[in-house]
Amino acid sequence: MKRSIEDLSPTTTRENASLLSLHDDALMTVLLRTRASDHANLRRSCKRIRDMIDSFQFRKERGVQGFAEVDVDLLSGFEQYQLSKKSLGEHPPSEEDDSFYAQYDTLGYIYEYGDYSFETDCFRVFVDGRPLHKLRRREEFNLHVRLLPLCAPFWELCDCYNQTLCDLGTLLFTNKGKPKVASIKNALTCDDFCASHNLLYIQDFVLPFEYRFIESTVGPLLIKGVLKLFLDFYSITMYVPYRETQFTVEEADAERNTRFRFDEEKTDEDIQAEEERQIRNDRCKHQDMRQFFRAGFQQVNDQLVVEKSDYSYVFAIPEVTGEPILSLEETLKIPIARKTPTRPEPRGLAREFWLLVGKQICEWNVMTEELKDLRIPPLEKPLFAQMIDDFNGNVQQLKDQEDGLSNSIQERAQMDKDVSTLEESREIVRTSRRDLEEKINTLCTTLQSGFAEALNRKEAEMKTWQDKARKDLKTVLEKAENTLQLFYESDAIHVAAAGKNLDLLLMLLEFVPDSDRPMAVNALDRLGLTPLMVLATIAPSAGLTKCRQTMEAVINMGADTSIVHSINGLSALGHFRDSHEQEERHRILFGLPEPSVELKEEVVRIEALLRPADGPTAADEAILETRKDADSNDDESDY
Repeated sequence: MKRSIEDLSPTTTRENASLLSLHDDALMTVLLRTRASDHANLRRSCKRIRDMIDSFQFRKERGVQGFAEVDVDLLSGFEQYQLSKKSLGEHPPSEEDDSFYAQYDTLGYIYEYGDYSFETDCFRVFVDGRPLHKLRRREEFNLHVRLLPLCAPFWELCDCYNQTLCDLGTLLFTNKGKPKVASIKNALTCDDFCASHNLLYIQDFVLPFEYRFIESTVGPLLIKGVLKLFLDFYSITMYVPYRETQFTVEEADAERNTRFRFDEEKTDEDIQAEEERQIRNDRCKHQDMRQFFRAGFQQVNDQLVVEKSDYSYVFAIPEVTGEPILSLEETLKIPIARKTPTRPEPRGLAREFWLLVGKQICEWNVMTEELKDLRIPPLEKPLFAQMIDDFNGNVQQLKDQEDGLSNSIQERAQMDKDVSTLEESREIVRTSRRDLEEKINTLCTTLQSGFAEALNRKEAEMKTWQDKARKDLKTVLEKAENTLQLFYESDAIHVAAAGKNLDLLLMLLEFVPDSDRPMAVNALDRLGLTPLMVLATIAPSAGLTKCRQTMEAVINMGADTSIVHSINGLSALGHFRDSHEQEERHRILFGLPEPSVELKEEVVRIEALLRPADGPTAADEAILETRKDADSNDDESDY
């Protein structure tokens, strides 16, 4: 590119001509080692230097080679107050404002639960003098931190903001805010919960594209800077790594242009492409984790958490704040706990069978709900019940009016006064009442007969559909050389159980010869679960009694209650306990009433039914221990 004489000032033309001829790598090698405070003057000195300093490659290399200077600060409470008032276009705020004293302290705005939220605007973030907080696009830079008190009701507080935080709170902490997983418990000491009982939750941490490299020190230094800002205010800090935060420009564009496809639309090539994309996504997520590792964080690596959660979690304690960031070599040596690889999605005939079962589940479940609704007597439905109540109220008003006229007639008759007009009025009211009662009776009869006819039609439709469904299943199964192998490869029985369609599950088992049923009901799916484990998992949310009856039928076909999951060590009993615990957490979170005595008795019956021959496994018992710890914590007073 040609450059003017003005671009070369203030140095002489000959000197800058030499500078212009200098190779980019040579110039960058020199500039990389300059102080960030000198960059403003260097930019003014020469356009080529300015272009170099402002280039993507220069910023990247400053971070990769460890020369980047990172500075972060938090606005004071009053500065945040000023910012909020300015955004609303209100009058210039004052420190004497009542709203400032009532709602803010030195940290910032105090929310309902005594928690704080600090978004990008609350920070001043500079990398080599460049103000990142002024970047307006969230995909370029986004920093959002929450400070949450670790006390009851912690689950309710987490649920107020987003599902990710809610999952983190209920999975890793009790409702009192105490950690309940071993990895966090082992990292904390009693002193960690003596002063500042707060969780510093880094909700968003997105850096510009030029700093999204595993070698870059910008991310770890910025994380350290944030931790120092809140050093005296938290007991533990946590972050959920995301793949999007480490996308390159090309990967971000590709993600935006990815078209969603339904399962039935996918070809084998689409499935292969998805699997390759998942590998890239995992790489990006792990890269995000490692920049936090460099800042002193460690992974929540408890096996149950890793296997069952859709997220990964990293955490740190205040003691790591003063330590230097780890080198790249040290960081890469830290192992990352990963989910156990699963079998690929089914292909070919197995996929056809898998899709068919999935479609039948949806259609069957819809018809089941329609039948369930039609079986409710119409007069018990809220809409019709309210309508009949209103009509009966009108009948009662007419009856009261009629009784009042009768009393008036009786009184006037005793006084030998004319009652003919009153009798005429009473007859009119009586006729209206009788007509209305007749209409109510007609309406009730019509509703009952109409719903009965609709129920009969729907039941006939259901029977016809079931016959067709059975025929469709048979058609696909007849294509298979080995029926049992097709059940293995398609996970059809597990899919029916997971879809909470227990009738379809039993229908599928009708196609398995009696001699092969024990193998079919003990087969492992892509996740290493038996059908009995899947049934045990869905039981708390699908109806305990119906699930128990189905599990009894499956056990009678040969399902083994002693099979243990190869990864988490849980038997079917453990999976039931774990799912039941999740339901309990949701009940507490949403303030739902205690289960009835009948449901509690059903839980006891299911536990007895699923008990392994040699007794519960260690993992099964560990769930009970977690429950006892949570109950013990809930009995204690707040911090």
